[in-house]
Amino acid sequence: MKSLKARCKKIFTRRNWDIILELTRVNFKVIDSNSMLGIAWSIVVPLSLFLVMYFAFRSRFGQDMYAYPVFLLIGISCVNFFITSSTYTIEVFHVYSGMVSNTTVPREDMIIADAFITMYKFLIELFLCYLLALFYGLFNWASLLFLIPLVVAYLAFTLGVGLILSTMRCFSRDISHVWTIMSRFLLFATPIFYPLNSLSPGLGNIIYWLNPLTPFLISFRDITMNTHGMSIINYFYSLFLGVLFFIFGYYVFITNESVAMERA
Repeated sequence: MKSLKARCKKIFTRRNWDIILELTRVNFKVIDSNSMLGIAWSIVVPLSLFLVMYFAFRSRFGQDMYAYPVFLLIGISCVNFFITSSTYTIEVFHVYSGMVSNTTVPREDMIIADAFITMYKFLIELFLCYLLALFYGLFNWASLLFLIPLVVAYLAFTLGVGLILSTMRCFSRDISHVWTIMSRFLLFATPIFYPLNSLSPGLGNIIYWLNPLTPFLISFRDITMNTHGMSIINYFYSLFLGVLFFIFGYYVFITNESVAMERA
């Protein structure tokens, strides 16, 4: 536990954040190089999925729901961020194997830098969600006070999962393939295009308690749509999940770091 506290303190030093920001800047240049659309892909991909799901499911789930497009776009944006971020981070130590073994830069900085890129794109998508909510008359400035801690918690949750997956990937290449399959499953096991209360109580409880994305998704919708008020219990449960997964993921990473980096 002492080593965990020491590493956490090191993350939040000014020098380390300068390193993280520099890694993020370099990654941005690499991702957008030789791309005609560049940042526009951040909008094109989720909007394409939105259009497919909207026309496929609006007659089944959207007829009796006000602002179903907002409901759907929030779901797509949240899950897309998690899947994209985890897909990037799971391979980070393999991609940067040379840097891993020949630098004193904390290895977790590479995970954080990759997550910042997908978080940047996620914030663009959230902005679109708020514009759509404004169109439907659902926008509430006061809700922004609740949004910031939730975004931070969601980033912490994603980082925790990324640290676990990237560590496991160092020991087995199969983790990447398994996670690809699980990511596709999440598109249906998370209430993206359907409300949780449309399911049977038993199935709804399974999706809520066994899929940690669900509480986050409900909180983002409560804040953005603001139609039935916000569930404070669910909101703080989401914040708790973010802290819990980050601490657990960081602990797994630190305790296995030496062996994992040798196998990266």
